[in-house]
Amino acid sequence: MSDKALFAGYFKELYAVAQQGDAREESFYPALAAMLKATADATDRKHVRVTTLPKPTDAGNPDFRLWNGTDRIVGYVEAKKPTEVRLDTVEDSEQLTVPMSPKEEEIKTDSPTNASSTPARNPRQG
Repeated sequence: MSDKALFAGYFKELYAVAQQGDAREESFYPALAAMLKATADATDRKHVRVTTLPKPTDAGNPDFRLWNGTDRIVGYVEAKKPTEVRLDTVEDSEQLTVPMSPKEEEIKTDSPTNASSTPARNPRQG
């Protein structure tokens, strides 16, 4: 399947769900999960599995978890309704902030040069 066909199908499904008029964020999850899996398959990553609404983890409570099918998490996805206008307001929110590991917290606490008192980091900022 070509990239164009893959995404055309995804956008068509998003449009169909949105046209119902009563869709919540979760209403779009099946289309996104299918697109993520189709993308993995199309890029020779057939082993990648997509879990919708996985149990909470150290990384928080993501909408999707991508994993290698056995023992390694490949990534997390936090989804928003396609009609969400201001995604930049979500970017720095607590929802996308990952708690520090005990080791990161220990390093931060022992570091005299780190004046930050925020016990979390934004994964988008490294």
